[in-house]
Amino acid sequence: HAIAASRVLQVNQDREPVWQAILEQLPLPVIHPDGHLQEWLEDHEPGDPGHRHRSPLVGLCPGDRITWEDTPDYAAAARKALDLRHSHGLDRSLSLTMSWDAQMMARLYDGAAAYEQLKLILANNVMDNRLTAICDWRETGGSLRWFGDRRIFQIEAGICLAGAIAEMLMQDRGGLIRLLPALPEAWPEGRVSGLIARGGFIVALSWQKGRLREASILSQHGHVCRVRLPDGRAPRVLCEGQTVEVSAEPGGICSFQTRAGQVCRLLPSARRENPDKQS
Repeated sequence: HAIAASRVLQVNQDREPVWQAILEQLPLPVIHPDGHLQEWLEDHEPGDPGHRHRSPLVGLCPGDRITWEDTPDYAAAARKALDLRHSHGLDRSLSLTMSWDAQMMARLYDGAAAYEQLKLILANNVMDNRLTAICDWRETGGSLRWFGDRRIFQIEAGICLAGAIAEMLMQDRGGLIRLLPALPEAWPEGRVSGLIARGGFIVALSWQKGRLREASILSQHGHVCRVRLPDGRAPRVLCEGQTVEVSAEPGGICSFQTRAGQVCRLLPSARRENPDKQS
């Protein structure tokens, strides 16, 4: 990230060789023969296999090194490591654990599993004022109860909870905007606006019966927009009422050129609509 930032900002570029040398010495995580991502370089028998920490999964979230598209073996291993944690009891969790798990499940494109984590934190840790308590204060047995019925606020859990919901609806890592990547069946219809994507894009979208109805993307800087729809098919793209050329890439990814300040509408291929009709 430091190397990428130095190139974008054109600062500290003399440090890039030093950073690159450090990067090349860092070992990659280890995948256990059983298929899960190990917590340490050496295999070991954990004393608390259901522990609330998710340190070995940082590369999946909040990092961006592990993705289904670029590192499917690591993504599968991360999912198995997360499932192993859950198999030993979610009562070893805290509010941050569940909101973090929801965001990781979203990045693994499992909307149902992400939604289950949201339900857990809402039932066990969200207080009457909508803030998140670190522990289970309702005595539901759904997470740790370190402080009895005391309600200790944990801000990062609430921030991560909002982040998880946002990433169930839109993700933007690796220069790719993914629309409805982890939509659960429990949200069959809805709409969202104001989601900020890397590259200077502002995304709004709506869906019905679990399928994307329409999306609009405001380009703030005029960069090429790369996007993937839930069905993997190229959409019709209308910018200022005119159809624009869409380039197809492997993996159901499409891209199109934008101009600064331009709003582009994306319509799933199955829809047929008057291009001049305004949203």
